[in-house]
Amino acid sequence: MREEMKFRTAVNGFNKSDVMHCIEKLMAEKKEQKKTIKKLEEELQTCKDELDRCSKEAANAKKSDCENCEAAKMAQAQLGAAMLDAKRFSEMLLKDANDKAASVINNAAACVALSTESANMLAEELKQAKDKFNTTLESLQETLSGIILEFMDYQQNLDSQGGDFKYNTDFSGSDK
Repeated sequence: MREEMKFRTAVNGFNKSDVMHCIEKLMAEKKEQKKTIKKLEEELQTCKDELDRCSKEAANAKKSDCENCEAAKMAQAQLGAAMLDAKRFSEMLLKDANDKAASVINNAAACVALSTESANMLAEELKQAKDKFNTTLESLQETLSGIILEFMDYQQNLDSQGGDFKYNTDFSGSDK
């Protein structure tokens, strides 16, 4: 039985190489199952051809009043039983291969859906973080604008009082 696939998480959902490895592995399994089905279908055709040949031989033996008519009938019955067994076995293998292929497709679809959901959640988190950052930045700008206005008011008050006090409003670090 196939082992359970586990994916490592990454920034945008699941680790892409893990998902790609899983899909490649599942596709390889599907390809191998198709080869097995083709081989079984070829074996089934060989059995059908052998049955036809034996049936013709049995018919020819019956026509010629062969002494071994009973042996031919028994051989035909045995071949018919073998053919029926081969057909049942090939149908069972074909059903199993189809079930596994459907499982592979369902697993891949689930992986894609989960990755998409994770990517959407991450996108929403990033949008919320961006909105919060923009709100904080706007608040900071408003606060700085208020501080600048207060400094300008202080400067006007000092200028209107005619004081000799000289102060530097250039906060860039260079002295004039």
